Amino acid sequence: MARPCHSKIAAKDVYYFVLRDDVEGLEMYTSGGFCPVSIGDLLGEGRYKIVNKLGYGGASTVWLAHDLCEPKEFGGYVALKIMCADLSSTPLTDVPDLYISQKIESFASRIHHPNKGNVCIVRDYFYEQSPNGRHLCIVSDFAGPSLRSILVWLNSNPYSKRWIKSGKPPPRQLRGTLLFGDPDVEKLKLQLNRLLLSYAPKELVAPVPASSFCSHSFLTESILLIDFGVALEAKDPLPSDYYPPIPMAYASPENLLCSTTGLASDVWSLGCVLFELRTTKPLFQSYFPSDDAILEDIVHTLGKLPEPWWSMWLRKYPKSEQEIAALYAPASMCTIRQRLVQVGLHDDPVGPDFGSIAAEAGTRIDPGEIDLLEALLITMQDVVRHPWFKYQITSIND
Repeated sequence: MARPCHSKIAAKDVYYFVLRDDVEGLEMYTSGGFCPVSIGDLLGEGRYKIVNKLGYGGASTVWLAHDLCEPKEFGGYVALKIMCADLSSTPLTDVPDLYISQKIESFASRIHHPNKGNVCIVRDYFYEQSPNGRHLCIVSDFAGPSLRSILVWLNSNPYSKRWIKSGKPPPRQLRGTLLFGDPDVEKLKLQLNRLLLSYAPKELVAPVPASSFCSHSFLTESILLIDFGVALEAKDPLPSDYYPPIPMAYASPENLLCSTTGLASDVWSLGCVLFELRTTKPLFQSYFPSDDAILEDIVHTLGKLPEPWWSMWLRKYPKSEQEIAALYAPASMCTIRQRLVQVGLHDDPVGPDFGSIAAEAGTRIDPGEIDLLEALLITMQDVVRHPWFKYQITSIND
């Protein structure tokens, strides 16, 4: 991403940062930061050959690699997560990606869980030295794209029932995956114009676009739960400097107001995920996302927050009496059921056939189960007992 430079400084010494959402910032390629990687590089003592980039996060880059020790006819492709050097000095027993994965695999093997294959298990790990430090590299099975990527792609392309169905795993499989694992494990998630860096890669590589994998011939109804990098064990106390690493659209009130989390927050996030999974639209969103804006949308949908959240919110984000009254006035509210009804009104015409799930007793959520904040204060085991999770899709009309 370097471009010609006409200043007195040599062009090879100056980087002009290109603002792209799908490429990591060059400032992360410094001592203790990202590992410089190029396509074609060999890592892990020559075992893994870099093919392309899959993505990046705040603490790592993720690459598609070919395992040269496994024949291509058997697949041979893996996802290679390369951690920042500063975070690679953590003892392996304290790395969530490793010990949470091992804990779940051990638990599933002990009880012979049928959904063991729906959780990503680490298959190898090693350290790689670079000019920026020593990096922990974690190897897992290659899978994708994410459901989020599929939904984004669907929202930007004309879609049919077949495409929508392809992007949604069967309820039964969701149920098994959500219950999979040790119940004590909580499954939690400066731009510079010119940089002078000694140890940046020669070029930044954009991740493989999700649309490359969205062909119906590539998609299956099998899902894989991945990335335990920020997972916590429910029995362990939260760090003193903890801040929930959760996207605002899936964050619970306790995430947003108290900077804390718990198993109940997982249930909240699941509800948000299921809504988006079934509608392709986020449940809570704002044109200018902020904690305050998301909380306003939650109130518009669910009504007044229970204490102490309501008082905490108004102390943190003061509002006038008129603003407070308008927040949850009946005329301004839009319940979850109303939002569900609005989905697709401007897309496909409404037809008489809503699929067999609409008619089957027990598979529709009754009005009494919706729009009640108290109904969300349940465990994951309670959630997946709902008849919807036992429903088996047998027709594309479902």
